[in-house]
Amino acid sequence: MSNIVNSLISEGAIQNHQHSLYLHYKRLLDRIMLSYQNDETINQLKILHDLPESDIIIHGTPFFWMNVHRCNKVHIDNHNEFKKYVTFFYITAFDAYFELFQNGTKLKIDNTIDSDSSITLPKLGIHINYFSKFTTLQRLNAKELEIIMSERNFHINIDKIDKDIKMKSIKIPNHEGIRVLSIANQLLFEEEYVSKIDKDIGRLQTLADTISKSFDLINLVNPMLLSRIKDLEKWFVRLCTPDPLYYNSLTLKNLSGVLFLSGGTNAIRLAGSIIHEFHHAELNILMDSQQMYEETYDKYYSPWRDDPRPLVGLFHGIYVFSAVANFYKLVENLPSMKNYSEKVRRKRSEICYKLRLAIEQVPINKLKPIGLNIIESIKKDLMIQELDLGSLNNELPIDIIEHVKNWQETNSGSYYLKIPKKYSVLNQQ
Repeated sequence: MSNIVNSLISEGAIQNHQHSLYLHYKRLLDRIMLSYQNDETINQLKILHDLPESDIIIHGTPFFWMNVHRCNKVHIDNHNEFKKYVTFFYITAFDAYFELFQNGTKLKIDNTIDSDSSITLPKLGIHINYFSKFTTLQRLNAKELEIIMSERNFHINIDKIDKDIKMKSIKIPNHEGIRVLSIANQLLFEEEYVSKIDKDIGRLQTLADTISKSFDLINLVNPMLLSRIKDLEKWFVRLCTPDPLYYNSLTLKNLSGVLFLSGGTNAIRLAGSIIHEFHHAELNILMDSQQMYEETYDKYYSPWRDDPRPLVGLFHGIYVFSAVANFYKLVENLPSMKNYSEKVRRKRSEICYKLRLAIEQVPINKLKPIGLNIIESIKKDLMIQELDLGSLNNELPIDIIEHVKNWQETNSGSYYLKIPKKYSVLNQQ
């Protein structure tokens, strides 16, 4: 399955995705110009407009691109919300393209609309827990900048940032350029996620240490996969969770390059979560330029959810869990993992049961050639997995039987659930 996707990615999916981002960016510049027709806006937009497309793509941060999407999504009549997100756009643009600006470049920020009372520049490593109504961000030279506020000015050397304004983040040990972020504000994240982000430095350090171990494990079994992950995922965020043994994770389509994980000190499980979320992000990039299936409003059974899912959700689930199952198979065969192999094997078996159920729901007649190739490749991988698992994969777990039964009762008459022949026991429920 990965070979097919790697081929599609290398054939231009990433380039198409990046060009799509650039077009969204250009659209936003035009929209800002139409909304604020004054000399100051014209001058600021010229600074950004003159940057080459390749530089915009290479140096753009996930937080910059999220604010581009935010601005473009706001309705034209919602002036206050648009102004708020334009403010965020300018701040994240200064952070992303600081090294490209000429000395003396200024971006003036109008913060008269209520927003977070802080300025965060994650790429530069700066966090100021204050934000005046009118603020100017200025590059002095390659190493120095000035943040001018009505009540106070900050003269900052990015190699010697004062500890009071140095953004708190944790380096992933032995993996350069990747960090766990400890800031949670609306400048960097959608409001609904701000309260879910853990900022405790001790817990973040534990997560960073475990991510390092997970990376090492992925590298041991699949170095190319780790390389792809590290090329895309530069920021990690810890999700709050009431139970330290509970594993949760998520990826946001408009925040590609940021991966959300709950805690946990089990490097194998965390590696599985990282691979899971990375493949969501990778598939999002692929889907940005490649149509996998015909558009449909139909919904389908998914063994990973209690609610009927649109085809995009079902397709994503199959894609990411197939990747996790393949990873677990490699880990299981490592001599150094001998003490964990039985537990990993059972987890892999559970995933394969659900994959077989999920694949059965896919409407093959609605798939485009690329989508069909991916599903057929996953089927082949699954057959190899099932042969390897042998008798362990013959007896359907009770919890899966109960999930199917409950889903059928809840959604009776609304959606059709297909049962694979090898799971005929489900037809008897």
